[in-house]
Amino acid sequence: MAGIFGLQGFQGAVIGRRIYYAPYNDWIVGLRKSVGVETIYQTEALRQVHRCLKKGEIVGLLPDQDIDKARGIFVDFFGKPAYTLTAPVKFAMACGSPMLPAFMIRRPGNRYQLVLGDVIRPSAAGGNRDEAVKKYTEIWMRSFEKIIRAYPEQWGWMHNRWRTTPEMIKSSQREAVRT
Repeated sequence: MAGIFGLQGFQGAVIGRRIYYAPYNDWIVGLRKSVGVETIYQTEALRQVHRCLKKGEIVGLLPDQDIDKARGIFVDFFGKPAYTLTAPVKFAMACGSPMLPAFMIRRPGNRYQLVLGDVIRPSAAGGNRDEAVKKYTEIWMRSFEKIIRAYPEQWGWMHNRWRTTPEMIKSSQREAVRT
């Protein structure tokens, strides 16, 4: 999907994890680069994402992952609490950038349709920042739920979206306090 935006002349990058098999990683990164899309590795994301957004570029990421090593909160996702990254909302708030949920829908005849969700404009103006982060993270996840409900057969995700539980987070926080 990032390639579509790159081929249309939009500058930007995707956030991803370095693939352990170097030749495959190099191939994927080269493929993205050939259509004008940079790769930002998760371990390098903070400064690079901020720089891209401040320049008005697009930054893409997969939001339906449970990444317990990054800061997040629990929001409802299909009726269950799902640990969800807050960094995208915080970046959008800090840079004044909108968030645009985007989806590729497979169509008959080996064709695809780009479907764009409603633009989300996170802001904490006149309110509590933590409450605003939670509110916009919930809105963001609901937009993904909506598309997945419409096309459930296309959500071919092997990742355990609900792996991290509130009890796990509380336990790791208690452990951090002890050390």
